[in-house]
Amino acid sequence: MTEIYFWGKISVAFFTLFLVALILSMAKRQLKIIYFSLILFLGGLCSGAFAIYHFISKSYKNIREMGRERTGEEVYAALFGPSVIACVEIIHYQDQIIPQIDDGIRLFCHTCPEEMQRVLALEPYEKKVEKNDGNPVFADWPALPGDSLLVFSNTSFDGQRLRCFYLSPDSTKVYYTDLLD
Repeated sequence: MTEIYFWGKISVAFFTLFLVALILSMAKRQLKIIYFSLILFLGGLCSGAFAIYHFISKSYKNIREMGRERTGEEVYAALFGPSVIACVEIIHYQDQIIPQIDDGIRLFCHTCPEEMQRVLALEPYEKKVEKNDGNPVFADWPALPGDSLLVFSNTSFDGQRLRCFYLSPDSTKVYYTDLLD
């Protein structure tokens, strides 16, 4: 960003000097000053071109980085912070690429109970115990083991976002959803 500002300031300085030299050349009617003002104009064009080049290249890099898909570990870290205990293994995930178009984030991971306690302590959740019918929470993803599921849910942002954890009874297999209404 400093390169853009630098070349932008240089360009403005050249154009300002060009205008002063042009007005001075018209007042004194000297051809040498007109040629000098044209050199200043070309210097302003070159420095302006450098500023535009740096702006476009930095914008392109940022847009390219935004379009890159995140890994499951990056999604997990963005949601809950880095794992304190290295016991998280992301099995499946679906990231939210465009926030208002994609409906949410889904994760399926293997973890340890200590990590789940850390994650659940980040926000207040309502706890329920539901019967496990053996069907997966998401189509084409594996089902959770056991005859019951621990469900932790949280509605935030004025009811616009629903966050749910579906845990196996031993808290080692977890489905997580972060959905926008």
